[in-house]
Amino acid sequence: MKFVLVYIIFPAISYLLGSVSFGLIVAKIKGVDLRGQGSGNVGTTNVIRVLGARLGIAVFCLDMLKGAAPALGLALIARAVGNAPSWKMLGMVYGACAIFGHVYPAFHELRGGKAVATSCGVFLCLAPLQTLTAAAVWAVVLMFWKYVSVASMTAAGSFFLMVLLFYPGHPDVPEKTFMTIFALLAAAVVLYRHRANIKRLKEGTEPKIMTSKKDLRAKEAEKKYGKDRLRGATGRRIRTRTTETLRRLAREKNKDETDNAVEADEQGSDEAAERDEDFVDSQQLETEAPLDEVEEISADAVDEPIPEEKNTDTQETRELQQLEEAPEEKDEERKDEG
Repeated sequence: MKFVLVYIIFPAISYLLGSVSFGLIVAKIKGVDLRGQGSGNVGTTNVIRVLGARLGIAVFCLDMLKGAAPALGLALIARAVGNAPSWKMLGMVYGACAIFGHVYPAFHELRGGKAVATSCGVFLCLAPLQTLTAAAVWAVVLMFWKYVSVASMTAAGSFFLMVLLFYPGHPDVPEKTFMTIFALLAAAVVLYRHRANIKRLKEGTEPKIMTSKKDLRAKEAEKKYGKDRLRGATGRRIRTRTTETLRRLAREKNKDETDNAVEADEQGSDEAAERDEDFVDSQQLETEAPLDEVEEISADAVDEPIPEEKNTDTQETRELQQLEEAPEEKDEERKDEG
């Protein structure tokens, strides 16, 4: 029973605890679909981009807690119950299950985060000095380069080096060897989960975080005027541009737009004038031919005599009178005979 509890039930609990995606839960409470916003990831960085820094820090702490609880709490309970020689060895097993649950959660279609916060919670319990050193490296890299992905991958690599060089070993159990292998596997998982970020870094499309107002203005200026034109103005970086330089470039852009508009109007007027001339010529060609035909017809018609109209009305009236007088004559003839 103790074996089942320590090596089957507790690892399963660790996996299920790691499968809880606090980023999705917090976003759903706020009425936001986190997978359809920002990068689509459920981790802390995307929560900061979509919901703000406060909620992002809260999600980071919760993800750390779900890694620390199995690695420390369950490991101490398992040692007390099963009399294990080293709670850290059990902490590695339970922490690995929690990280695996965060990456491939059972409750969210096996689509999880990148295991940075959960790994930090696990290793903060197992190797606190090395973890704090890696966190300092993460902060320095983020301060200078503004890329969370670069800072996370650098911190994972530095943690592995710190464990390899400075982690103390247990005299009876090869704890350092297992911890080194565990740190290497965790760093490999972090790098693998950041493969899309590595691709965007190569393409130059990876978004930065903690962007200053100068960087935002510089990015807007790049979109509006173009990098080559801005760098040709003073030969320095765009973020060091002065307001006068940007105003001068804006005036030049407006001048170019007005010149293009004037040229387009002149071309349009010339084309309209040509169309009017062509229309007039075509109308003249159409009217000249019918006029000649009318003149010829009228000249021929003048030479021919106009036929006289017959007075058909008088003939009809005479015939009617004859028809009316005919019955009277027949009646008179009948009287004479009688």
